[in-house]
Amino acid sequence: MAKFDRFNPALFVTCGRIALVVPFVACFYLPGSWSIWGTGGLFVAAGLSDALDGWLARRLDIVTELGSILDPVADKVMHAAALIMLTADGRVPAVAAAILLVRDFLVGGLRQLEQGRETFAVSAVAKVKTALQFLALSVLLFAPGVPETEWPVIAGLALLWFSVSLSLWSGGLYTLRAVTALSPKQE
Repeated sequence: MAKFDRFNPALFVTCGRIALVVPFVACFYLPGSWSIWGTGGLFVAAGLSDALDGWLARRLDIVTELGSILDPVADKVMHAAALIMLTADGRVPAVAAAILLVRDFLVGGLRQLEQGRETFAVSAVAKVKTALQFLALSVLLFAPGVPETEWPVIAGLALLWFSVSLSLWSGGLYTLRAVTALSPKQE
């Protein structure tokens, strides 16, 4: 992995995902039902771009240190914006949003501590958590556009709570691994 990164297509997609947060937030607060579809569409586009930038980086053999730092930041910024707006709108329980956000801050902080030391790959549990969280937030963003049924809200909240449980699990595992690796070695 290159220490000093050059700009490349994968980084362009990642930076684009970060930039999507501004129109995503603006669209959420615009009046009219089309904003539901626009907000949901921008969120889904951001999720698809996450897959695209990783694919481009591996396919073109341009995996960079900057890209590996910005990619999870881009995901967390978009997910945090969605969680905060959906919580303010009453569609996501505050405790669920708090657990998800605190876990992400905790893991991000632990990653800062491990710089120059052993690093930890993202676990399968964390990947499933992220996918479920993306799916849950997508469903909850689109739910008001589906009239006269509560099923999208019920399904979205079920997926969200499942992602919260996986968040606690993966965050706990990551914390244990980091504390073990960062603790002074006893002889």
